[in-house]
Amino acid sequence: MEKRVVLFGSAGQLGVELERVFKGRGYQVVGVDRSAADIVDASQVERLVASVDPELVINAAAYNMVDIAEKEPQAAYQVNALAVRNVALACRQVDAKLVHFSTDYVFDGQKHEPYTEDDRPHPLGAYAVSKLAGELYARAYLEKVLVIRTSGVFGPGGLHTARGNFVELMLRLAHAHQTIRVVEDHFA
Repeated sequence: MEKRVVLFGSAGQLGVELERVFKGRGYQVVGVDRSAADIVDASQVERLVASVDPELVINAAAYNMVDIAEKEPQAAYQVNALAVRNVALACRQVDAKLVHFSTDYVFDGQKHEPYTEDDRPHPLGAYAVSKLAGELYARAYLEKVLVIRTSGVFGPGGLHTARGNFVELMLRLAHAHQTIRVVEDHFA
């Protein structure tokens, strides 16, 4: 019998690659994007997860427009925190493990060496606060949870998304001979 996986955020850069890898290893993957379910709607998430009864749920869904999150903090919080709570509660009902993707933005960037999972978070903006809240919800509701904090994700999965990824954006701007402005204090 194939292992069943529910993958939230399956149309995003990370989700596209995760689905490809898991299917390639023989898993039955139920990919969920915005058109399939509203992750902010707890009853939709609960019904979907219960109908699949997976061993594993992966949450790669995110509100990841960092700058816009400062203007739309409620939208970021709904997707990055409250939706994670919904997913965690649905996992608990079917005894599924959760892998939740977060961000290195939960740290303030002041440390002069790599962060570890034991370092104390210190989020500096609405996006970072929303992502940390999501981590806290996941850990509060589940024992079987893995939180992965990513940084600067890029790869072929970006080709399948509307926005692409940072590397692709830089290449497009350079090819168009446009002025490129980027932050100078972010490392990935």
